[in-house]
Amino acid sequence: MSYPKGAIHRLAKLKEDDFFEAVSEGLSRIIESVAAYDADREALSESKRPHGAEVLHALAQEEAAKYLILMDAVRCPKPRREAHLRAFNDHVAKGIYVECLAWGPDCFGSIRRDAESERDQYFLDGPMGTDWDFKNRIMGERENLLYVDCVDDGNDGFQWVSPQSDPEDLARLYASRSPIVDLVLAFHALGCSNVAALSVIAQKWAEVKVADDMRAIKLRKMNEETLDELAAAGVVDPREEVARSFVIEHWPFPLHSVELLRRRVTPADLKAQRERALYEEMGVLESFL
Repeated sequence: MSYPKGAIHRLAKLKEDDFFEAVSEGLSRIIESVAAYDADREALSESKRPHGAEVLHALAQEEAAKYLILMDAVRCPKPRREAHLRAFNDHVAKGIYVECLAWGPDCFGSIRRDAESERDQYFLDGPMGTDWDFKNRIMGERENLLYVDCVDDGNDGFQWVSPQSDPEDLARLYASRSPIVDLVLAFHALGCSNVAALSVIAQKWAEVKVADDMRAIKLRKMNEETLDELAAAGVVDPREEVARSFVIEHWPFPLHSVELLRRRVTPADLKAQRERALYEEMGVLESFL
């Protein structure tokens, strides 16, 4: 698939020093946006306006995901950088970044497989596994939160649906920040958004081969070594012990080698999946193939 060459292309093709300068500015602007959304989320939650709090919670997470996408562009081999940066404006890719902090994988291969399972534009599910068509889960949850929609009612008709919230549940749920927001604020508290820090991070990760069998314990060791080198270079605040510990524990595997963009699925694709499942259930899959 080809993409028009625009701002992302120009950003990706910058020389290293210019790239770090541009990314540093982007990270700082994202932090301002995340902090603003999060402060307003907290105010709405305290005012018992849960749906507004939920919307701002989701927007803060999306912005925080863009911070991690840029940080992975810094950790990324330059030939891969432009392809990775396309994730910056893709809602599915940003949703995967948000969710990967909750997956708690034991190795990188688990992250790759989980990300792959979230990409399809449409998928089949139901009691038999192929009963109904569903929109991509990440996109569906996002749109259900934000928009009124006209949807299939399951009986050859339609129904209108509005964003729904349970005030009591959401007031509890959105009274605190999400892990991805805490993570990017911890990065910023340490000083990782500045140009000098980005240069150190890029050098540290330049030769790291992130294979499917790379374990979470090795990742945390790499995170710790990265912060140690940043401290030795005098470019992060050594007093921020809480932020340091949070980054070591929660900075996820680099996702620049993972396919993250939403994958197109057509009605014909869904039909073929249904037929394959039927033939497999009948024990005559070879006829289908």
